[in-house]
Formats: sequence, structure tokens, C-alpha cells
Amino acid sequence: MARFRPTFPAQIIRNIIYPLPPNSHSPYYYDVVGNISTSNFRPSNPIRGGPAILELRPRYPVLGGWMDEFVVGWDMQLGEWLKSVKGSESKKVLRVPFMTALPGVVVDDAELVITLPEGAQ
Repeated sequence: MARFRPTFPAQIIRNIIYPLPPNSHSPYYYDVVGNISTSNFRPSNPIRGGPAILELRPRYPVLGGWMDEFVVGWDMQLGEWLKSVKGSESKKVLRVPFMTALPGVVVDDAELVITLPEGAQ
């Protein structure tokens, strides 16, 4: 039976389940070699809510203690995260989560890129 259903030690990461904010769309994932085609995206359910789920399978299994560098991104509607400051219609506050939601993962270097629509100030 073990030949047909192989098990892998706990220190080998074969896939990553990455929760994304609700209403996120158009996710992307790539490493230094290029786009990874082995991924599955499940958008959040508008009735039940909850996060969207991005399932990733790295190009090669990641062994415990190894470092793997990759980029995960997605698109969202700006109106969900950008709010006006009370008493001032011209001032806005942007509140977005930008760190990993993966438990037990150490991030040495993170970069947040926010692209506003053309003409935004």
C-alpha cells in the first residue's frame, strides 16, 4: 500500500495553502525561475464569507531548514481598504495586511508595493 500512497516526512513542504483577503482576485505566484503553473485558487464565498485560498506547489519540495524565495500577489478593489478620514474628504487612510499569514514562517525581507490608478494623488 505504501507504494501507491507514499507518505513524506513532516519536514518536507510539498504544498503551501495561502489564505488571501476576502474578495481578492487574479492571484500570481512566481519564483526566481518564473511562473509556477501548479497552483489552485478558490475565491471567497460571497454568502459565507471567509478568506480566499491560494494553494501553491513549489517547483521542488522544500526541505526543513532550506530557504526558498518566491513572490505571491493578488488584486483587490481599492474601495475595500481605502477610507476617508473623518472631517476631511481629501485625506485618506489605506489599511492593508501585507505580511504573510503562514504560521511558523520566518520572513527576512518583505516588500510592499501599492499601485494606485492613473491620476491618483
